[in-house]
Amino acid sequence: MIEGSYKEQYARLRDYAEELKKANKGSTVVIQTEQVGAQAIFLRMYVCLAGCRQGFLDGCRPVIGLDGCHVKGPYPGQILTAVGVDGNNGSFPIAYAVVEIESKQSWIWFLRLLIEDLKITSGLSYVFISDKQKGLIPAIETLLPTVEHRMCQEPQLYLGGKQKWKI
Repeated sequence: MIEGSYKEQYARLRDYAEELKKANKGSTVVIQTEQVGAQAIFLRMYVCLAGCRQGFLDGCRPVIGLDGCHVKGPYPGQILTAVGVDGNNGSFPIAYAVVEIESKQSWIWFLRLLIEDLKITSGLSYVFISDKQKGLIPAIETLLPTVEHRMCQEPQLYLGGKQKWKI
């Protein structure tokens, strides 16, 4: 009762988007819906706060990490993220999106908005790092065929506390 219902929260999503843009002038917030009969159903949302965008452009290396993770619960989906690398080799958030499914189409949608926000023209001066997310490799090849795209390795933890690298 304290948190309210999911339907009530989704109904207020546009209000949330407007508050983000009002509190963070120059931010990009895009909500995509799908029309089912007379009702608009949430499909995707992209957020790039102006301060994060400017901080990345002013003080970070031209390296962007891309990743996705699952959203659990009654309305599952994926969170897609773009993270930069600052001067101290720390992570610097750039943008995120909530999408219905991780696919080439959802990555293309996310990357198009990110490319527009960061004003990336050819991609020649950028390096993108990711693991082999569903649809991400062909999405990058489609939108930024000349960009350097590297794969990362994640540690895989096993019982007994020994760490092995997943390849």
